[in-house]
Amino acid sequence: MREIEVKARLRDEADFLVAASKLGIEFGQAMTQADRTFLSDTPYGDPAWNIFRLRRQDDKTLFTLKFHASDRSRDNHEYETEVKDGDQIQKILERLGYKQDVYINKSRRITHYKDLELCLDEVERLGAFVEVEKLAADDADVDQIQDELWSLLKSCGVAEEDRVHDGYDTLIRNLDSKSS
Repeated sequence: MREIEVKARLRDEADFLVAASKLGIEFGQAMTQADRTFLSDTPYGDPAWNIFRLRRQDDKTLFTLKFHASDRSRDNHEYETEVKDGDQIQKILERLGYKQDVYINKSRRITHYKDLELCLDEVERLGAFVEVEKLAADDADVDQIQDELWSLLKSCGVAEEDRVHDGYDTLIRNLDSKSS
């Protein structure tokens, strides 16, 4: 399975919520997610590249591995499991040569619409975003699915120029490099 998604920055979250509501899309209660990402020295475009994430959410810690399913943005394989002790996982990752990369703190509201998951995020230092994702078979047509996902966002008033191809980790890393 692979996770195919599209993401956009929201200029006006209230307008987006009104438009989504007209389609029957209602988001759940906000939860706080605190993420730590870990990278190795493997270059981003290398097929061996991957990223690990430790996410603290409510009283759980989730451990995630993501790696590219194709050369398309927002098309990844993802494996995730709950872990008992995130600090021990961090020590294991560091022993394997991974270095802590960035912290991502956000408030997230989730909903499901048809066979899609939508996330409404308020990301510390970055602002408001919406993501829509679909789990698909390994041989799925990425272009077709991303077009379907983007069509939903457009129907909620999201403009093409607000589409974002980078993950929050990359956006924060870029923000930090501009300020140094």
